[in-house]
Amino acid sequence: MSETPYTGNPTEQTQPRDEQAVFNELADLCSAPGYIHALAYLYQSNNWITYKDAVTAEDMLPNYSQERLIRTQLSTLFGLLVRHEIDFAYPGAHLIQSYIDRSNTLLLELHHSLARPMREEMLAMAQGQASLAANPSARSAFFREGIFYGAESAYVFQYHDLARIKYLADAPWLLKTMGFSIEQACDVVKAIFDIQPDRILSNARDIRNKRELWSALPAFHFTVTEIAELSRLSTKTVEAVLAAFSMDADERNESFTSLKDFKVANAKPLLSAPDGRFFCFHPASIAEALYESPFYWMLKDKPYSGTAMKHRGDFTEEYCHSRLAKVFGDARVHSNIDLIDRHGNSSGEVDVLVLFADRAIVLQAKSKRLTLEARKGNDLQLKEDFKLAVQDAYDQGVTCSQLILARSHTLMDRATRQTVAPGHPKEI
Repeated sequence: MSETPYTGNPTEQTQPRDEQAVFNELADLCSAPGYIHALAYLYQSNNWITYKDAVTAEDMLPNYSQERLIRTQLSTLFGLLVRHEIDFAYPGAHLIQSYIDRSNTLLLELHHSLARPMREEMLAMAQGQASLAANPSARSAFFREGIFYGAESAYVFQYHDLARIKYLADAPWLLKTMGFSIEQACDVVKAIFDIQPDRILSNARDIRNKRELWSALPAFHFTVTEIAELSRLSTKTVEAVLAAFSMDADERNESFTSLKDFKVANAKPLLSAPDGRFFCFHPASIAEALYESPFYWMLKDKPYSGTAMKHRGDFTEEYCHSRLAKVFGDARVHSNIDLIDRHGNSSGEVDVLVLFADRAIVLQAKSKRLTLEARKGNDLQLKEDFKLAVQDAYDQGVTCSQLILARSHTLMDRATRQTVAPGHPKEI
């Protein structure tokens, strides 16, 4: 196979290109023969730390470089890769290197394109060309760079551990509909985590011994049999879990035509190869899918969707209660407290209430997140998402806190109908 470096079809740029033009060139690059080998290298070099004997500060420094790619950038490349039938053939080291170089160049250009609206607004303000009253931060285009390049929401182990308790109440549905329990899914994902470090080390040794085959791709593969042995589960159960997090053979992520679009690859981050192998390029991707995806499977089952919604809200409140009880003691933490006025009417509800000495904590739990429309740049949807996830909870918390401080209402446990003595809190 030819090892002529990839150049795509670049043209001299007199003006910065817009986001879609850069995205389209990235899409062409990711469809190139053997690009998956370059992608594997990008995942390994940007997410794994190599060291000898003991980890040093110098070993860690590359992870804090501005040149390091983050998961949203890499998952964009993965989402574009799976839009076409994947060519697994080895294209040669020189071509792989040219793919890597071009990927980094285009991703940097894409970053500049995303940052441009915010940069131009701020520059106009600094030069007195725009009024501060215009408030550019009220427009979601101002936030798109921050949304796309924001920090991770959780650590890998948190996604994994919380998924195990988040879906406990949905165990019968998962077993009946998907063919596995959440505990079994967690065990499979843990086995995928465990297999990767040794595989990366063994592949590095192979590269040193076979210098003509320079590829990181073998570091990320595994088989059903290997995962079944590590997880001590049946091959049938492992196959069911892997199938749930892999795209079907005829799925091509066709809807991913711009950076704003939903990527099926985020919900199904495992890649199934024709020879029966599976690939997982990033532990956090499968961990997040484990935490998020089951809820959306259940929403598609219309008769069960209401139950799934209730379980989601219950999990949020119960988890918050359990964490606060670890700090303040179970006797000082209360859930679902109604504030009853002198006429017996409810004026509000506190999801979780902590009473400790002359202080109180009012927690209003919301299981709401940023929607795809807001991420796309829909100003009204961004404001609505903020209202539902943050502002409404804050307003409810303030109202309840004021009523408690005014001592004008009775606090009643909704489940036991017992009153709760708030004491005399000075601050909430």
